[in-house]
Amino acid sequence: DCYTRALTYDASNPVVFANRAMASLRLGLLEGAEDDCTCALRLDPGYHKARQRRGMTRHKRGKYALAIEDLERAVADDPDNAPLRKLLQQSCDKFEEVEGRAAPRDPKAFVSVAIDDSEDENDDGNAPKFTKIAIADEDSSDDDDDEILEAGADGFEPPEP
Repeated sequence: DCYTRALTYDASNPVVFANRAMASLRLGLLEGAEDDCTCALRLDPGYHKARQRRGMTRHKRGKYALAIEDLERAVADDPDNAPLRKLLQQSCDKFEEVEGRAAPRDPKAFVSVAIDDSEDENDDGNAPKFTKIAIADEDSSDDDDDEILEAGADGFEPPEP
């Protein structure tokens, strides 16, 4: 209720949506939790906690393929988070149990890079000001252009406070 009141004052704050989602998740209000996480991600597509919470919510709702999608991105952002990796594995296992086939995994969610630490000099004799990296497993397809959606652009409106 406090988060809903806060949204009446500022509905552009993704943290309030993500916090209300967590409260809803704890109360078992899974649909509202998922909607709030989606609103938070529309406001800030890089908001890690919102993606993590939406993945948890989708897992609890039995939306394993969507949970896997969110959790893969969350694990890519925070690869040392063991509970998050465990939930991703549980979602994959549940997907396989329900669908009878292995879970679809996004190879783009995890990118291997090779870092060139050599101290090559520029043409002017100075050391470079950046580190060169190369994608270890190249995929030149740009079929899945990322699109940032504005609230309402796809017919989804943030919930009214």
